Amino acid sequence: MNLPLLNVRWKAAAADMNNVRDGKKMGIKDSSVFRNLAKRNRGLSVRIMRIVLRIKKKKINSFEQLKDIGMRGGMKVLDFGCGIGNYSIASAQMVGPEGRVVAVDRESSMLADLNKELEGHNFKNIDIVQADSPSAVSEEGFDIVLLIDLIHLLDNPQEIINAAFNKLKPDGRLIIKFEHYSEAESDELLEAIECKGMQHLFGKFWALTR
Repeated sequence: MNLPLLNVRWKAAAADMNNVRDGKKMGIKDSSVFRNLAKRNRGLSVRIMRIVLRIKKKKINSFEQLKDIGMRGGMKVLDFGCGIGNYSIASAQMVGPEGRVVAVDRESSMLADLNKELEGHNFKNIDIVQADSPSAVSEEGFDIVLLIDLIHLLDNPQEIINAAFNKLKPDGRLIIKFEHYSEAESDELLEAIECKGMQHLFGKFWALTR
């Protein structure tokens, strides 16, 4: 029977998640929590993240947030680390039939959830790609590249940010949402990853223009 091993795994996950339980936000010093969990049991960490994203979907107004960052009809958008598509679908609605969205995630289960969400909708302007880096996307010239609620999960944030930035067209905007960081902690992280020139937009949203 696998129950003892499963119990050990859940106990390890509970220990890893100790700093974020009861609604507490992670700070920059705790950002390794999910990375450590992913290294120990990637499947379990993905299942937890899928649950978290479903909960967030009910709480966030992604359409209004995208409007506030300047997304509009006809734009070409790359949503890297799209998860179950909380922002991908809203982006597809925002850019309309003249625009296009490329939703990218490395986890097949996340993309399966997104595909299921798209069933019954007549979205012809959204493509789904499984990849672990923006550089794996063949296209370039995006008006906006989204990195939403992702940085704290990465072992290589500098590499991913650079790859995402390189996918922009001239005057395109890289949008990062530092979900688990205060403004001061975001400044510290931006300095650590050498992301100079990034401007604070509102809330947890920051932008870097090419």
